[in-house]
Amino acid sequence: MFYNQSEKYSIQTDEFEGTVRIRDSYLRSKGNTRDETYLNVEFGFRACRHGEWAIAAYGPDLDKASVDEKQLWSSFEIVGAGMFTDPADDPRFQKWVDRHLMGDWDVEDGPIAALDTVVKQLNAIAECVVNAPLFTATDIRRLCFPSAQNTHRYQDAHAEVYKLIIDGLNIEVIRGLGDKLGIAVRKGGKYTVDALEMLFPCEPFRSAVRSPLDQVLEQRRRASHKERPPAESFLAFEEFGKDTRAVVRALEAVRDDLAERLNVDVARCEERASAMRHLPVFDESRPTLPNYGIFRAMEMEGKQVVSVRTGEPISVPGMPEVEALELQFSDGSLMSIVAGAHIEHASGDDRIEPLRARMYVTYVPPMLPYRR
Repeated sequence: MFYNQSEKYSIQTDEFEGTVRIRDSYLRSKGNTRDETYLNVEFGFRACRHGEWAIAAYGPDLDKASVDEKQLWSSFEIVGAGMFTDPADDPRFQKWVDRHLMGDWDVEDGPIAALDTVVKQLNAIAECVVNAPLFTATDIRRLCFPSAQNTHRYQDAHAEVYKLIIDGLNIEVIRGLGDKLGIAVRKGGKYTVDALEMLFPCEPFRSAVRSPLDQVLEQRRRASHKERPPAESFLAFEEFGKDTRAVVRALEAVRDDLAERLNVDVARCEERASAMRHLPVFDESRPTLPNYGIFRAMEMEGKQVVSVRTGEPISVPGMPEVEALELQFSDGSLMSIVAGAHIEHASGDDRIEPLRARMYVTYVPPMLPYRR
């Protein structure tokens, strides 16, 4: 029901946990408020004795749902525990209980969460080495496990992985990594996986990386090429989990191999890439002019910083509180950088124009020797 209304509901599922919520975009399009329409429910999966699965929804989340959304769930409620498998024989349900009800965060992540982690690590390495992410996908967690136990849903789930993990590979970044490794990644090839494979010339490592990705390719082909045969009963949930974990292991091997050959620390790459995303993106059409306050910062180029002092300048009545830093260079010169801002009011009304922030730089040149 929720999958069929993807314009209204956002669903995330992993091996033992999931979340369903109403999209903010849907609320805006309908002019509704969260009081009128609200749903944000965490859930797990519980095995039934007849072999199917039930949804184990977190009760307090359902209590917060709006009346109309709550009614959708009540009609499917299963009363009593008689039809469920014993919890001791249901490790998937037990994982959900341990993490979401008992607060045990040592529970191993599901394969989609693990895939999200390794993709971010590979992107961090690529961003630090060739200044662009290896994968263009930004939201791996939106992948979902198959919604039914049949071959069609198994293939469809792989097709979504294909879009993010294989179609999402950046061929130019692969070539850039090849340049750093001294490997020529030639143009051509049907798949981005072919280009990625060129970075790993040695067997059996190369096949170990390629094989899990080929499984994704094959199931995507069955999902979208030509007419499919009728769906058959299949352990789609379980097999998709195994396949996704195999992809995770392959990408972890890629991560470790690249990190070793490029001589980079993965954790430091993540830290550095995260910080780099907060660097300003300069508007090249508006260069800094000599009369700008920040222009004097150019004087620090080529100098060696020997000390840094930070703090808040002494308050001046009528002036805003600001932060500042002072740099001392090895040649004796000094530079202070003070943050400043002002708010301009539009004439004729009380509207506040957008805040304009500036950096005020003072440069103190070094001493010079006496000259006649």
